[in-house]
Amino acid sequence: MNLQLLSLFLDKEIYLVPGEKHDYTKFQSRREEPVDASTESVETLDETPSITFEGGFEKGILVIHEEMDLRAELREMLFNLFGALQFSLKDMALVSAEHLEGLPMESITNLGPSRVVVFGLVRHDLMSFQKSKYEIVQEDGIEYLFADSLGAISESKELKKLLWKEIQILFNIKK
Repeated sequence: MNLQLLSLFLDKEIYLVPGEKHDYTKFQSRREEPVDASTESVETLDETPSITFEGGFEKGILVIHEEMDLRAELREMLFNLFGALQFSLKDMALVSAEHLEGLPMESITNLGPSRVVVFGLVRHDLMSFQKSKYEIVQEDGIEYLFADSLGAISESKELKKLLWKEIQILFNIKK
């Protein structure tokens, strides 16, 4: 259990007073090897940071875009695309690439997406999964689709067609 989960049911701060004797053995009984207190505190402080996103994420769809601020016309195009698939913002997590910079890959896997759609270039380890644009890749039980930036897609009819074709495959939509 990590500190974030503990904070859900512990509503008051807990303090360890230096000099007091604490019995850590009852906590070690489930472990195969005893762990000293200094190692335990390092493990709990080393939590994986969470991702800041917009949306409800009810269907496990993670949408990442390279734009810092999503312009109104790009936002509308994105919601029209997912609306055609019968998804709305409550079904997905919408993340700007700047929120991912510096975060480990565990931040994404801990979020638990089933599908990840990446628009544009993102400075993150997940880009190592990209073989080519508009090709669905499966890694560790997560399906990834990498596409051009939303700005480039909005200006090109051919890119819109490519995206629509692959996104239908990604979400098992038969037309």
